[in-house]
Amino acid sequence: MRVLAYGAGLIVSVLPAFLLVFVSLFADGQTSERLLMLLAVIPVYVLIGFLFGRFVRPHRAAGTAVIALPAVLLIGWLALKEEGGGLLLASFLLVVIGSAYAGVHLGVRRGTRPA
Repeated sequence: MRVLAYGAGLIVSVLPAFLLVFVSLFADGQTSERLLMLLAVIPVYVLIGFLFGRFVRPHRAAGTAVIALPAVLLIGWLALKEEGGGLLLASFLLVVIGSAYAGVHLGVRRGTRPA
């Protein structure tokens, strides 16, 4: 059952990885637009991490890895493919991992306690 929950968490986290992280890093735009997208990443990954942590109750590191993995892979692929933009890629990487960890941590703490 837990394997299915981890798989579902991975599948759900692919959507914001493509729609928020990948689009904002791959598209041409001004820095201010990319920073707004960076700020939009925070609540999305906190919410996904919170729901995953609350209902699956994983170890915090494992839950963070599951939620952040698609975005981390996309950022790594872009880092290998494009030159420059290292600071922007690093900031997205830190925000995704930090937001996912914060959400999982809050979800595990607020999750249902066994009686």
